[in-house]
Amino acid sequence: MNTIGMGVAAKMREYGGMRAIGMSSRQLIRMIIAEAGTYAISGIIWGCIMGIPMHRVIYTNMVTNLWGDIWSVPFIPLILISCIVFIASFFAVKKPAKQLQNMSIVENINAQ
Repeated sequence: MNTIGMGVAAKMREYGGMRAIGMSSRQLIRMIIAEAGTYAISGIIWGCIMGIPMHRVIYTNMVTNLWGDIWSVPFIPLILISCIVFIASFFAVKKPAKQLQNMSIVENINAQ
């Protein structure tokens, strides 16, 4: 959520310039949603690429060796975590989008 908020704050002047040349607030919000979606999807992909092998190693060393339970891909936790990431991304977009809608074009351009 902080990354999306900081990204919007850093690009405030660019958003003001885009609004000045005719981009609507709705199009700007779609850009922020696309950015948040990109963060969410890439985070999920990288989390799975890095996390699943680490989970397997830790589970095998700690659980399988002690109790004999066999490791399997944790599909339900992966789905739950993915849902939480997308919900957090949705809420992360709301505040910057509302802030952009409430600011005038001149305020956007002069934002530091």
